[in-house]
Amino acid sequence: MNIRIREGGVRLRLPIPNRLAFSGLSARVFARAAKDRGIELTAAQILTLFQAIRRYRKAHPGFTLVEVRTKDGGVVEIKL
Repeated sequence: MNIRIREGGVRLRLPIPNRLAFSGLSARVFARAAKDRGIELTAAQILTLFQAIRRYRKAHPGFTLVEVRTKDGGVVEIKL
């Protein structure tokens, strides 16, 4: 997963290993954060979502998950 941020003259690229982003530890952290916000999700459900994302990533490399453009020219992209 790559996170790219372009704002003015600043360009920032953050490569995040997919195994770290979509791991069991991340699933437990997300489940706890969801529970704190009143959303009932288990770590097993989140792991199932992560597995689907990994399969999609293999079938469609370079897929842009999120792309945000601001009025003043800033860009944030998250690619799988």
